[in-house]
Amino acid sequence: MKRLSKIFCALLCLTLALSVAACAQPHQGETGDDYEVNIDLDPEITATLRISCEASNDEQRIVQYLADGFNKYYPNVTIEIDPMSGDLVSTLMGYWGAGTMPDIFQISSFNMLNLQDVGIILNLDPYIRAETEAGTFDVSEYYEDFWGLGQKDFDGSQLMIPRAADQVVCHYNAKIIKEASDWCGVDLEGTYIKNGWTWDDFLTVCSYLRDFYDATNRSNNYLLDGFLDWEAVFNPILKSFGVEYFDEEGNCLIDSQGTREALELIKNIIDLRYHGRFSGSQANFAGGQGVFMFHSQDATTQIKNLAIANYMDYEDMDENYYNLVTFPIINEEDPQIGCGVSGYAVSSDSENRDVAWAFLKFMVSREGQNCIADSGKNYPPIRKDMADPKDPENHWGLGLECYNLEAFTWASNHDAISPTIFITARPQRATDMLDAIGVMIGNYVDIGYTLDQAIARGQASLEYWMEN
Repeated sequence: MKRLSKIFCALLCLTLALSVAACAQPHQGETGDDYEVNIDLDPEITATLRISCEASNDEQRIVQYLADGFNKYYPNVTIEIDPMSGDLVSTLMGYWGAGTMPDIFQISSFNMLNLQDVGIILNLDPYIRAETEAGTFDVSEYYEDFWGLGQKDFDGSQLMIPRAADQVVCHYNAKIIKEASDWCGVDLEGTYIKNGWTWDDFLTVCSYLRDFYDATNRSNNYLLDGFLDWEAVFNPILKSFGVEYFDEEGNCLIDSQGTREALELIKNIIDLRYHGRFSGSQANFAGGQGVFMFHSQDATTQIKNLAIANYMDYEDMDENYYNLVTFPIINEEDPQIGCGVSGYAVSSDSENRDVAWAFLKFMVSREGQNCIADSGKNYPPIRKDMADPKDPENHWGLGLECYNLEAFTWASNHDAISPTIFITARPQRATDMLDAIGVMIGNYVDIGYTLDQAIARGQASLEYWMEN
């Protein structure tokens, strides 16, 4: 009921925001792809860019570092940071309806799909074409899978510029792994935990860890915070079993043997007490109690969390307390690792769109990507030429040389990236369709529905959102 209420509230907010936009929209933004652009800006140009981003201190810090770097080239451009809280789609539609849109705004790939046909996002293709013709920009320098997540329907006009190549990895508590290794007499980290490790490797390590926990008065503790109802985790699991969500005519295909095998895999790690039930306790990886976490969060965040959990200073942390590895590969013949992107778009009614484009171009330059790292967030760069975290010219690995940051780029280098593209079958209902899959999983592994009941309800939900 809580999930249904959440969905209802989100739909209500979006409906109200769209109504406001329809009634109060002060002017029409540029929605075509043939408008005039100026990519040769005067370095002394005077302008004010308002940039709206998530209200987190981390994201505001990223924008500030990018602004400082950008101002080296355009010192007379004033950048105002506007933090957004709450649902970003509703907030942005409220801005649009009130005529107070920022020049640049942060958005995720999924929220972009919800907004791509509303008219508030500037099509950036004219800038990319002009830069390409001038030899000042080359899209082949960026990971194609991630760059495409900023495009209309993930395969069209460029609407958003990704700020990083976010992909799911497996963060792990190296201290607990070493304690368990000493207890069982097996070097778990050295034997099993390495980039490209398999799901069987993962289960083997979990088996040793479960025995270790049970023998050390932690029988009620779980091992993994898996975020199993999050699309970046469940999609690669489903795809590993060959699941196709829709055919070319839009018919739902979720009722398949592959879906059954994927759900059984998820239920298995819950039955074995490696992962808690969705409605129960979690492993609390961030608090130092769990061993594993499947997530795309940066390593620095986890190091800070475990430093606190171990009553240590951040500077004293090393690979003996924390490390990371790739998401376990389920199907070695067709490896799948989840991903998604957050990035920035230009408002279609921005009066400073040339300057806004210059800012986004700077963001994905080598210098801009280093600015993001210098802000304290070691997100894997969107640039292919910055993949090596051990290269001191790539700041995302500076000070973190002891950690296996290569886990963040392994999938990109092994054709294992698995974007959640099935939602492009009905982009306007992207969030609802993702929720439908998450509910289907929870219904089987947590609520107690039979496999057939859970899948039937999941299919009915997907079919409903395809039509409504």
